[in-house]
Amino acid sequence: EQALGLWRGVPFGELTSGRFTIERACLDELRRLVEEDRCEALLAVGRVADASIELERLTREEPLRERRWALLMTALYRIDRQADALRAYQRAREELIRQVGLEPGDALRALEETILQGRDELVAS
Repeated sequence: EQALGLWRGVPFGELTSGRFTIERACLDELRRLVEEDRCEALLAVGRVADASIELERLTREEPLRERRWALLMTALYRIDRQADALRAYQRAREELIRQVGLEPGDALRALEETILQGRDELVAS
C-alpha cells in the first residue's frame, strides 16, 4: 500500500525516446502486478470487502486482465455473493469477446465452474 501510494503520474514524464517508452511500459506493468498482488494479499488476510471494492475499480480500468477478474470473482464468492461472482465472469467474458474476440482462458473458466459447483476451495481458511 505504501509503495502504491508513492506512485505519481507517468514515469519519465514527457521523455519520449524509445528507451524511455520501453522503461515506462515496464514500470506500468510492474505497478499493475503490485496492484493485483495487493488485492490477493487483502484476500489472504481476510480483508475481502476491501479487496472486492478495489477489484471492481481495477476491472473497470483494465477489463482484459483476467487475473483481476479471477480475484474479483473469488472475493465476491467469499462474501456470499455467488451470483455477483458469476456475473463478474460474464462481464469478463463479454469484454474479452468484444475487445479481442477471445473466450476467457482455462483458469477463469475453471474458476467459474468452481463457483457454480459451490466448492469450498475458494473459502478462506
